[in-house]
Formats: sequence, structure tokens, C-alpha cells
Amino acid sequence: MAGHPLYGPNGSQGRASRTLSPQVHEGPAQVVPIRCGVPWLSFVVYPSHRLLKRRNAAHFTRRLRRNLDAYQAWEISFAEFDASV
Repeated sequence: MAGHPLYGPNGSQGRASRTLSPQVHEGPAQVVPIRCGVPWLSFVVYPSHRLLKRRNAAHFTRRLRRNLDAYQAWEISFAEFDASV
């Protein structure tokens, strides 16, 4: 860590940490029980299962319906339809 702007040659904190002050953002910094779920990427992860977020499920459903309609109308091939899922 020598040469890093946050740490001095002996591992002590350097000049950058003296000029920065920590800020607490009330919303994201709240501690909540894990049973309430942890949002991660497009899922909410619970101890026993995970759920796809509603927005992503709705987007997938719309895209699937549009591509299925295009396949049934012979606008795209089965390979293109299969690749889109």
C-alpha cells in the first residue's frame, strides 16, 4: 500500500483521509433484517428464495409476446425466436 494516496509508507492514513469527511445517507445506510430481502441486480434475494423484480418480469413478458407474434406471422425464424428468449 506504499505510495497509495490514502495510506502513508507505514500503512497509516495519509492526507486524503484527513480532508474527506464521512457522510451518512439515511436511505441506503439503513440496517434491515435479511428476511426483508436484499435487492441485487434484477432480483430481490431472500434467505429461502429469490424473486425477479416486477419491472424485469413485465419487460420480459412484453418482449416474449412481441417475438412470439412475429414468429407466428413468419416475420422471424424459430432460431431468431429461440435466441431472443
